[in-house]
Amino acid sequence: MGSRLKENPKHIFECFFEVAAPKDQDSKPEIVSMFPSSFDDEGSKKELPRFCFPCHTSFTPAGQLFTFVLTDIDSKQRFGFCRHPPGAKTCLCILSYLPWFEIFYKILNTLAELHNKAKVNDVNLVLKELYELHIPAPEHVISMVEADYLLVRQFLCLSNWQITPVFYILKSIAIQIEHQF
Repeated sequence: MGSRLKENPKHIFECFFEVAAPKDQDSKPEIVSMFPSSFDDEGSKKELPRFCFPCHTSFTPAGQLFTFVLTDIDSKQRFGFCRHPPGAKTCLCILSYLPWFEIFYKILNTLAELHNKAKVNDVNLVLKELYELHIPAPEHVISMVEADYLLVRQFLCLSNWQITPVFYILKSIAIQIEHQF
């Protein structure tokens, strides 16, 4: 039996979704926005909202992070990384073939912060830049710089698309993700 991870994903993530919670007991969660708009997997678009809100959710002041897994027609796993921002009645979700839990949770936190500040253009810019990045080759380092926390996190990309933390450095610089070759 081979790996359930897709061997050569084209993008760091397949799609980003914002899903609204059900308005009442009789309604269903709905996708209110997605990036890229060209994402055409109708099955995923139909099922994903139910994974973002699988049951009644109380909206707490603290955000919630969680992951679910969808299996595609080729038996390859796609990970849904989700964040319910504090007090929001929506869920932010990134769908990816890459099991980069820590990286995607950091990205979701950044997107939620921008979203809460009504910086929609910044959210779209971050998503566009991430979507267009090349996935690093095995044995290359991904650096993730977080300006708010003055922290650089580095991860080593392994041969099976897994990542492992390398080290953290304090630094003051704008938020970005870059590949060091």
